[in-house]
Amino acid sequence: MTSSCETLNTKQLSRIGSSNSSGGGGRGSSIRTSPTCHHHHPSTRTMTERWFLCSQTARTEARLLAILDLISSIVYLIMFGLLTFAIIHHPELVRKYLDEVPENQDIARLLTYGTAKQAFFLSILILRPATSLIIAFMLFVGAQKRSFGIVRICFFVSIIYITVDMILFIPKTIYTQNGKIYVITYIFNVIYMLYELWVMYELKKEVQEYRDKEKEDAEPETEDTTVVGEGESAGTGEDGE
Repeated sequence: MTSSCETLNTKQLSRIGSSNSSGGGGRGSSIRTSPTCHHHHPSTRTMTERWFLCSQTARTEARLLAILDLISSIVYLIMFGLLTFAIIHHPELVRKYLDEVPENQDIARLLTYGTAKQAFFLSILILRPATSLIIAFMLFVGAQKRSFGIVRICFFVSIIYITVDMILFIPKTIYTQNGKIYVITYIFNVIYMLYELWVMYELKKEVQEYRDKEKEDAEPETEDTTVVGEGESAGTGEDGE
C-alpha cells in the first residue's frame, strides 16, 4: 500500500513528463523544485546503561540515597538538638546521666569546655547533619526533576562538604574515647560519601544525555526539494493555454 506522499510524487512526476512531451525538447530548460514529504524520525540515541548497588540508573540510585540521607539527617538533628538543649539548659541532668554511664566521656568533656569552645563543638554537631539534610533534599529534587543545574550545584557542594568533614573530624580520632571504633565507622562513612559523590557525577552525565536526546527528538521537520528535468516551464505554460 503506497503512502499519500508517494502518490502525490507519482502524480507530480507524471504531469511533469506529459508537460515535457507536449512542450518539446527545443524549449529553454528550467528547474523547478517540488516539495516532498520528509518524515521526522525520533532520535536513535540511547541512554548509556550503568549499574549501581540498588538500581540500574543514576536517577533511581540518587533518589534512594537522598531518601536515606534525609532520614538519617533528621534523626541526627533530633539527637544532637536534644543533646545541645540538655547541655545548655539542664547540665545537671547530663551529669547525672554521665554518673550512671561513665563510659561516655566524650559528652563529659563537653561540659568541661568554656562557653565559646562548647558553642563551637555543639555548632559542628548541629551543622553537620543540617548540611547533609540540605544536600539530600537538593539531590532528591535534582534527580526527580532531572535538573542539570541543581545536580551540578549538589555535586560541587558535596565535594566541599566531604573535604571540610575530613578536615574537621580526622583530628577527633586523637581525642575521642573510642578511637578505633570511631576510625572504623568514619572509614565506612567516607566510602559511602565517595560512592554518593560518584552517583551524583553519573547522574549529571545521565541528565545531560537525557536533555540532548530531548533536543534531538524536538527538532522540527524539514522539507526536501526535487529537481525536475528540462522543459517544465514551457510545458506548464502550454497547459495553461
